[in-house]
Amino acid sequence: QQKVAADVSDSWYLSDKNHFVLELSGKDKAELLERVSALAHALKSFTVLGFDSEEWQNLVEGFIPRLRIYADDKPSAVWCDDFTDYIISGDRYIYHQAEMEQVIDRIKHTDSSVLQQLLQEWLSYKEKALLVAYRNYAGADNAISEQEIKEAWKAGEARPLTPFVYQKPKPAERPAQVGTPACLAITHPYDPNQIARETYYKSIHTWDITLKNGLRIVLRPTSDPESGLLMTFFGQGGIADLTAEEYRYCDNPSSYIEMGGYAHISGDSLINYLVQEEMAINLGIGNRWHEMLCAAPANRAQELFNLIYEKIYYPSINREEFEEARQYEIENFGKETLLSQMLKRAPDRMLARRLDSLMGNFAVGNRQPRTVEDVKMLNLDSIIDYHRRLFGNPERTTMVITGSFQVDSIRQALVSTFARMNRPDRPTTLYQEPFRLPTKSYVEGFENENETQTIFDYVFFDEYQPSLTNSLVLKLMRDVLQNRLLSVLREKEAVVYSPYVSLFYHGLPQGTFYIDLSASVDYANTGKIDQLIKGIVNALRRTPVTQEELETLKKSFLVTKRQALPDDAAVTWRSTLVGLLQNGEELSDFDAYERCLQSITPETLLKAFQRHIDPDKFVLLYIGKHQNYE
Repeated sequence: QQKVAADVSDSWYLSDKNHFVLELSGKDKAELLERVSALAHALKSFTVLGFDSEEWQNLVEGFIPRLRIYADDKPSAVWCDDFTDYIISGDRYIYHQAEMEQVIDRIKHTDSSVLQQLLQEWLSYKEKALLVAYRNYAGADNAISEQEIKEAWKAGEARPLTPFVYQKPKPAERPAQVGTPACLAITHPYDPNQIARETYYKSIHTWDITLKNGLRIVLRPTSDPESGLLMTFFGQGGIADLTAEEYRYCDNPSSYIEMGGYAHISGDSLINYLVQEEMAINLGIGNRWHEMLCAAPANRAQELFNLIYEKIYYPSINREEFEEARQYEIENFGKETLLSQMLKRAPDRMLARRLDSLMGNFAVGNRQPRTVEDVKMLNLDSIIDYHRRLFGNPERTTMVITGSFQVDSIRQALVSTFARMNRPDRPTTLYQEPFRLPTKSYVEGFENENETQTIFDYVFFDEYQPSLTNSLVLKLMRDVLQNRLLSVLREKEAVVYSPYVSLFYHGLPQGTFYIDLSASVDYANTGKIDQLIKGIVNALRRTPVTQEELETLKKSFLVTKRQALPDDAAVTWRSTLVGLLQNGEELSDFDAYERCLQSITPETLLKAFQRHIDPDKFVLLYIGKHQNYE
């Protein structure tokens, strides 16, 4: 029987509606139609001839180990999913071993005829509920009509049925064990005197350690034994801090470093070793920050730390690959793909890019667009030198480590490995001038195919002093505005669809934030929206929120924090700690989170609205038409 390359999915959607989806692809019209015929033939073969008994047994044996028992103390979101599944399909998660044994027994005593009957039932609906959709990237000559698809399906069903001959897949050969590369196996003498200060925060169970060379280490062990060790190595300094001359020589430095590998480890050997030991390290340089995201089992912590050190100081210098990459970029400079052209014209992406540029999300200074001459000027030595000076500066570096590990052993390995770092002779410069937010209102519209609907982003922005308390104030302002959008724009006036308020803030180094009020509205109501939003803002600048509303919001903050940061949430703890440090918030304040939250009063919010939200200074970006801004 012919094999068919198809993706199969079976998803619940909208209450009790089930979607059985088969996806095919082909290089041209003829190949795609042939695969439609092959698919129809395969489905008919399954319904008439059933499944091979050995194949069925192997499927059952492979499925049972994937079943899992859920803990009773799972988050509320998982409970909601569980209840939803139960209401729609009668399906529940497994919570006890006795339930697991019953499910396994039922699976083992189910034969393939059940699947055969189920598939027959699903296919019987195709006369009433079959939807066929396709994307054509091969030109008008390869367009396919509905009739051609029907004929291809009928042709496949008419083919003679042949039993499927199942061939049990051979077990994959286990790769040979790879030894630890010599540069990763070494250890270094531990000197506790290299620690300048250390603080333990009991409430958040976190250690904050600073070495004499300026390196900061934040340790937060978690209770999930499967999490291993997760690290984010980050520091201030990114693409926006490059001088105009450095920018010409160092475009996209992280990609070239990743391409080159390591000077002391062969590429194939390292890849096999990382896969074998379940280790990973990824480097990135953003607008204002640079970082490495790293993961490893706790018993490979020393090897991971050595790998990071090698990544900083001993990247491979592969001039041949660098030259090939540069020549490819020169040859393809300025060429646009069909996808890039489509994205440029997509109004939602155009709006997002405009908002990013106005709010400083990807600004890189007042540089001219890169030219092909700039590409020719790229210099591998300059890139590697910049990389070492950027990542090799302990005074600007913080390491956040979470996961299942013993604090004493990890502290010792970290100190002994990274106390060797020294401040570079020529540290990378930091762009000191703060980002300049718009000084007056800015309005821009983008085309929309829907003549009657307008999608808008109404954005208020300002500078703020980074701290945990001030971040909480901004978040409370966001939630108060969300309440008003729901109560006024949707419930009372009924003029918007899907209103939502988002908050984005950059504590370091910008000290800026913006609050984005977004929704969809009928074109006829766009003028009214302006008046209503300004009315909401003016009311919040005149009258404090009630103590009752504020306490309700505060309580939701505490519940959310408790649910999002349980003791076993290694990934969430890492992202939370990195986020607050990059936004200039103190661990001591996070340790006293409830005290900081309770210090915020209705008068605090009133003053914040008066200081930060000006109804006459905003950014309005919209897709469609707007009565006031045609």
